[in-house]
Amino acid sequence: MFKIAFKLLFFIFISCISIIYLTVATTPFHPINATNNQAIENIYLSLSWWRALIEPMTAPLHILATLPDIRMGTLSIALWSLLIAIIYMLQHFKQNHNIQETISMWGTLLYAALLYSTFFLLVPLPNWTLIKTDKNLIITDLHSHSLLSHDGVISFADNLSIHHQRGFDLVALTNHPNTFKARITYQQETNDLSEAISGMEIPVYYGGHFYLSVFGINHQIKLPDGLAWSQGHKKPLPPQSLPDHLWSVKKLIRVIHQHGAVLAVVALHLDVKEVQGLARAGVDAFEIVNFGHHPLSDDVRQAMLQAQKKYNIALIASNDWHGWTGILNTWTVIQPDPSLHNQSLRNQVIDTMRHHGNQVIPVTAYPIHTMSNTEILFAPFIAFYQYAKTISLAQLLSLWAYFFLFLILSKYWRWKNISLAQATQHSLLIGMASAILWHGISLYQVWALSLIHPPLAYQVSLYAMVLGALTLLLEAYRIKRQVFK
Repeated sequence: MFKIAFKLLFFIFISCISIIYLTVATTPFHPINATNNQAIENIYLSLSWWRALIEPMTAPLHILATLPDIRMGTLSIALWSLLIAIIYMLQHFKQNHNIQETISMWGTLLYAALLYSTFFLLVPLPNWTLIKTDKNLIITDLHSHSLLSHDGVISFADNLSIHHQRGFDLVALTNHPNTFKARITYQQETNDLSEAISGMEIPVYYGGHFYLSVFGINHQIKLPDGLAWSQGHKKPLPPQSLPDHLWSVKKLIRVIHQHGAVLAVVALHLDVKEVQGLARAGVDAFEIVNFGHHPLSDDVRQAMLQAQKKYNIALIASNDWHGWTGILNTWTVIQPDPSLHNQSLRNQVIDTMRHHGNQVIPVTAYPIHTMSNTEILFAPFIAFYQYAKTISLAQLLSLWAYFFLFLILSKYWRWKNISLAQATQHSLLIGMASAILWHGISLYQVWALSLIHPPLAYQVSLYAMVLGALTLLLEAYRIKRQVFK
């Protein structure tokens, strides 16, 4: 009965996707301008055929990535999944009256959920790549992190490699303030990486609770580990040993501009007054989208749009990527002036950000906004519809191929005492555990070679190695028991 139900549900799932794809899908899939949610015609999103081969594994990632607010939407989907699991378990117990078997099923479900969650968070699974039809456009991510940030779990090289795979031409590595040794290491490594702009994300203390992102600047000048936002507030007296520009946003902006760099405001905790004050102070850009944070409120978003119109301030879309998950669904597209085309990518980006805000386009794969209560309640259905509407032909064919492969194998499968469903479960768990273990080993090697040895990277690598190894041992034991029972 379970096999029949599983086949039927899988068939209904991909049939619904196919119907939506055939009726409302657009080819090619164009991303949207985050300022007006209008599709952009000279760029489109693509997913290669070989990456689509693992679509059944990556489909949950692609579905979650369509949500307007991935945090709230994920919570809603998790609660729906828990509710369905509880109903199924109660129904199973009602039919079999076997509490031990029901508990065992719960344990297996939780075990698989933990493993997939870790796999989803740690292993950068393939997602959309931005393709441009105009070679003069520059695709950037102007807010990204590496191990030099206390909460980063990705190396310089891996960060840039994955960005490059997703269609980025240039990445700003804006790590959180760290030790002097880290800054020197940062400068040395970024000098060897032509696709990176070095920078720093600076927290604003006392009178504010937001962050400033400086990029395109070397570390020969002193940048603050924290800045006082003094507008409308009483600021503390600066220590005598610190330069005055470390305690004033206006003075800091002036110094940054003197060194040919750019300052953007991170989209976290901002209110309307702060947006207006920072615009008057002369910041170069605001993050209208930051995929690492909740969407902006409508009033703050409108304040940024007004600042762009009044002061020609650039609006950017950033991933704020620290190495968690493989979702990189935002891009900042730069349209440099033709007179700049012979300059380096860095100079083209910096000059356009400084003087031509309307030539900077914040781009997202899907609309991003604060979800209403109704949207949160029906998040699984909204995400499913968006996924089906924007799925590629390769992804759709991959799902159908796996469905027919399962049908064929279920008819002819004969191997020891292990059913096809059990073999599929073991294969998926072993595959995820192997990927987690390999990622943990790689992260540990990067941590060991780092001059600063960030503690979070060590903890994550240790957790990944232990979980991956224990899962492989457990699966080997379970397979042995089933084969020789």
